[in-house]
Amino acid sequence: MDGAWHGATATHGGSDPDLGHAAQRDEAWYRATAAHGTGERNVVWSAKAPRRRSAASLAALLLFACSARTPASPPDSVLWPPGAIALPERATVDLPFAPDPDLQVLVDPHPNENLPAWAGADVASSIEIGPERWVWLFGDTLLGRITAPCPGGERYCGRAITETDEADLLRNSLGLAERGGFGQIRPVETWWRREAAASTARAALASPDSSSFLWPLSGAAVTGALLIAANRHTPASGLEPVGNVLVRIANPGDPPAAWVASVRAIPGFVAGVPGGAPQVSWTTAVVPAGEWVHLVGARGVGPTAETVLARVRAERASAGADALDPQFLMCGADGRPLWSADFDPARLCPLPGLPGTSEATFEGHAGLGWVSFRIPPFTFEIRLYTASNLLGPWHDRGVVYRLPAPWSTTALVGCGPAASAAERATDCLRPVFVAYAVKSHPELAPAGGFALSYNGNLAAGDLEQAIEAADHLPAFYVPQMLSGPGSFAREP
Repeated sequence: MDGAWHGATATHGGSDPDLGHAAQRDEAWYRATAAHGTGERNVVWSAKAPRRRSAASLAALLLFACSARTPASPPDSVLWPPGAIALPERATVDLPFAPDPDLQVLVDPHPNENLPAWAGADVASSIEIGPERWVWLFGDTLLGRITAPCPGGERYCGRAITETDEADLLRNSLGLAERGGFGQIRPVETWWRREAAASTARAALASPDSSSFLWPLSGAAVTGALLIAANRHTPASGLEPVGNVLVRIANPGDPPAAWVASVRAIPGFVAGVPGGAPQVSWTTAVVPAGEWVHLVGARGVGPTAETVLARVRAERASAGADALDPQFLMCGADGRPLWSADFDPARLCPLPGLPGTSEATFEGHAGLGWVSFRIPPFTFEIRLYTASNLLGPWHDRGVVYRLPAPWSTTALVGCGPAASAAERATDCLRPVFVAYAVKSHPELAPAGGFALSYNGNLAAGDLEQAIEAADHLPAFYVPQMLSGPGSFAREP
């Protein structure tokens, strides 16, 4: 998940979990907290308007030249729209966002006749899989009991989370949404696998081996197939992935219970080494463009993370070829970017101007070009980044939304009673909550505007504290929906 944290497990004596899920920590904090050298893991655990084109629908509008697997070739521009003129480098965009109650009801938990009910999750990536139909990807998922309607006008109340441990934690779930007869998108219907006994829940997307689980982060529909980029984790690896996989769903138009899935490893994954080589992961976003499917990745974690890029021929990715045979955007001897099938993590060419993150969305906008949003580590704000070329340069267009309380609440932690006033004002101050996983949902956006989701979670804590937060804060660990206007000012 975004930043340094995403739900994982901990064992104390081999049985009790210490679960947590905070996003966006600096790399040193991440490395130090993720592994204590004792076998423990402190895991923070982890529709209303005309549609606008998503990244998955740009293929017919983007021209991207072929290049042979060898030798390495210089990159062609990936423009949106073709021939787009970039905004001035120092331009700012006045694009104010606000909470949208009409969109919020689409993803809020709701009662389920067959307990348990879906009670919250993160990731929240939506992918168009057919005419007026979308699938939503969710990560670690809370199950429980939901009460509605509620006094005082709340959309739901009485959220009681099912007590569980690592073995029963639902590592991912899906949602299905479709547009109704009056043009409105109906609320997301969540889904996960159930054993013969309906009370036994299983992840919607199974890992290729029983010793690991998948966190799906991004995806796209490509020539009839659904491609999902996911991190593979084990209980022992905790927060850090042990690999990246591309899940191919051959028949996404069928009910999920009938999906035919195949899983392929994404080459080029590098496990991070504390104090050494940074992690390289390729699951940030899946961006189709012409005959290529681009896999957006991140080198490093936290504030120092960089955005890197690979590409796979769309035909190979969607047809289920055994080997993906990716090309990577590398820096040549002269420092210029080029596509190469020869992978060297030290020579990856980061996209200039675009900070790295573990999950994001990329889309084309007629007035802005390529668009992506970020919540920078240690902040409570959403920033807009734009480029005329997917390969960059990218430009930071400023803050479009500042997160309200309680997510922006801080507390004094980590310092003893002898700490000075200056220390208490700086070193001892830590966020109570974090926000992460900001995603765009073109199908929900007003004409020419944007619809975003983000997640709120504990900055630190265990599963018991997370359940307590869920019981008392209705919005906790439920994607929060925002919308931005279709008209906006650009300066200069």
